[in-house]
Amino acid sequence: TNAAGTAINGMIGLRANSASIVDTDASRVNSNNVIGNLTDAEITSEGTSSFLTNAFFETYGYRENGYGVNQGIFREGKSMLILNDEWLKGHEADMFNYLVNVRGLNETTALAGIKYYSTPNSSLTINGIGIINSYLTTVIDDPFEIAKIMSGSFSTVQENAIYSALKNKLVSQGMNGFDAVRTLDLVDSSGACSYAAVANEIFDSFMRHPNKFEEYFGYSMYTNVDGHKVLNYGELLLDLYVFVNSNLVDHSVYSSKPPIFNIENGKISINNINAGQRALSGGMGRDSDVVNLFLQSKNPSLSCTTHDHIYSSTGSFVAEKSLELDDLKAMLNTAVDNDVEISLGIYKKPGHVFNFYNASTRKLYINTNNWNEGGAHAVYVTEVLDDGVIVSSWGKKLFIPFTDFINGRYNIIFSEYGGINS
Repeated sequence: TNAAGTAINGMIGLRANSASIVDTDASRVNSNNVIGNLTDAEITSEGTSSFLTNAFFETYGYRENGYGVNQGIFREGKSMLILNDEWLKGHEADMFNYLVNVRGLNETTALAGIKYYSTPNSSLTINGIGIINSYLTTVIDDPFEIAKIMSGSFSTVQENAIYSALKNKLVSQGMNGFDAVRTLDLVDSSGACSYAAVANEIFDSFMRHPNKFEEYFGYSMYTNVDGHKVLNYGELLLDLYVFVNSNLVDHSVYSSKPPIFNIENGKISINNINAGQRALSGGMGRDSDVVNLFLQSKNPSLSCTTHDHIYSSTGSFVAEKSLELDDLKAMLNTAVDNDVEISLGIYKKPGHVFNFYNASTRKLYINTNNWNEGGAHAVYVTEVLDDGVIVSSWGKKLFIPFTDFINGRYNIIFSEYGGINS
């Protein structure tokens, strides 16, 4: 058989397909920044077992970055100081010299810092504010003038309700407020795209069983934001992240360092903040054993069976030969028709570009040449079209054309979640 046929035959326990319940009537789209076209009754109907995940994510999404799991909530929701750029104009050269000669940054990083600090309405970390303040002390002698500039250069944005709830949950589980904020910052800065993909898969698998989700996980599948019912992705993502990077998972093969978190008797503490996170997918595929440990910590009946297929035209020892487009489409459509979850690992590869477009306008959003994802990025597939796939990435609804897969390096992860009805 060809590569696609082998992959399709390798999928596990494919479920019978049944009719779609997607309703595309524009009148079903909600107002107040909420998009969607499915009712709760349709979502939970036991008589239907297959429809486009796209409709589910749109129904329970909120605003621009609410299409599926958005790991950016750990950054967007916290209290921030917003920088105005007026004070920096005319001092760029001095700031550059300071960053290179005093702070010891290389020139590329220093230039990037200047661009960042001089961008209107940039949000800053405490470290960034400290750098600005220390720079000002090198060019201004009067501390009162420095204080005046600093106080006039920033405005405060208070943390939103979701961020507050996540921080308070960590505090209720034993952390002090400082460590709770450090934990949320860590999830943001580490890059949790592989966690977001798994969380999306879990939500999709439980979409018709929200009561079971709450019974097993101990919190609701939905939350309320500004009076709107939306997916509770912040709590699931944080729960998954802390568990995977805790003493409840054997990290001896992955790292010689002790894990980031310690969980004992339901209490969470920071054990080693510098341990480095454990990615749930990478060059060798999905770490399905760890995903299963997380699921079974919620209920012993839950399980996840995963098949990985890594494709590359480079002939890498871990990769299969790139698929022909017809084979790729056939593989993905077979998975969709049988309710198999699909996540993708998109790799940055010299001489090749993957483009991510706004799914509605088809305007370029980002690509592998200018993204900030490092060497790879995990996304979750919500819909397969004739010319490409719709994905959830950082809570955005994006489109990747099939033509970009030609000669690209990518990983297709097929997963099925079992035991939900047990």
